[in-house]
Amino acid sequence: MWYFTLFWTLTMAVGAIAGMVNAGQVADRATTQAQKAGAALGATLGMGVIFVLWLVMLAAALILGLFLKKSSVVERGPTGPLAQATTVE
Repeated sequence: MWYFTLFWTLTMAVGAIAGMVNAGQVADRATTQAQKAGAALGATLGMGVIFVLWLVMLAAALILGLFLKKSSVVERGPTGPLAQATTVE
């Protein structure tokens, strides 16, 4: 599950950077104030969508990870040197 989280975060980071670069190029080509405002608004909405997608997928991965956690791995009491040091009298 951690590999998916890392992959998803890196993919969204690359998408966000590419979106910012593209938005910057569009804003540079804008000639009027209305075009510049539209480019800024579009960039803001685009970054918001990327963030929401990232957040929703990570929340889903967390929920699935908690439900599909291996219940067969249960630690009971101290182990190793701690278990040898404590004696029950």
